[in-house]
Amino acid sequence: MPTTAIWGVVTFLAVLGPLIILHELGHFFAARLTGTKVLEFGIGYPPRLGGFWTGRTPVRITADTQFELENGGQTDLKRGSTVSIAASRAADGTLVARRVRDYAGSKADTTTFLGARTLVIGKVRETGESSIVVSEMLWSINVLPLGGFTRMLGEEDPRAEGSLAGRNRRDRAAVLLAGPLVNAVIPFLLFPLVLMLPQDVLVGDVSVVHVMPDSPAEAAGLRDGDRIVRVDGRPIENIPDLQQAV
Repeated sequence: MPTTAIWGVVTFLAVLGPLIILHELGHFFAARLTGTKVLEFGIGYPPRLGGFWTGRTPVRITADTQFELENGGQTDLKRGSTVSIAASRAADGTLVARRVRDYAGSKADTTTFLGARTLVIGKVRETGESSIVVSEMLWSINVLPLGGFTRMLGEEDPRAEGSLAGRNRRDRAAVLLAGPLVNAVIPFLLFPLVLMLPQDVLVGDVSVVHVMPDSPAEAAGLRDGDRIVRVDGRPIENIPDLQQAV
């Protein structure tokens, strides 16, 4: 591939990538403000290279909690395991695990897991006899450098607590419109910054190279080789000066 084409692709990605990430950050912050649970914020598109989990969600374990883990039961649950938990809220607002299983990375984990009202999906940070602490927010780095994405809970299923589909119309509209709104605002922020940057200004003679026959310039008396030094009293030091004056 020619060098020019390679640099064209690199430039395209360098410009498009940050714009998409800013767009997705708009969705992300709007989701957080409206109480919509964000499962993953990805930079680039899958397959996934890696990432890290943040947040601390405590979940109580009771004698009725069922464990469906590939490597065994509760005693085999280790820090760093990625799990899906079907939970319910107790009267005091705490989360109580009904079933715990290995995270499969499929829609079943986010929509139909026992029809659970409350879902906790993430990496186990702490384990104990009566509770575990889970990091629910995944920040992922992916292979294809084409921007990013925001994956929210229940984008089409309103059953789970904190799902996008379960929000009211105003909140859903806010989440969906936040990304385009960010893109609309970016030019108004960037253009003034670009104009404030110091730039080199070419200064020199502005000369007429050629006057077309029967043109307005010829009718005005311009001739080949004329040097334009002033227009309506405005000094002309470069082509942009002349363009603005005309």
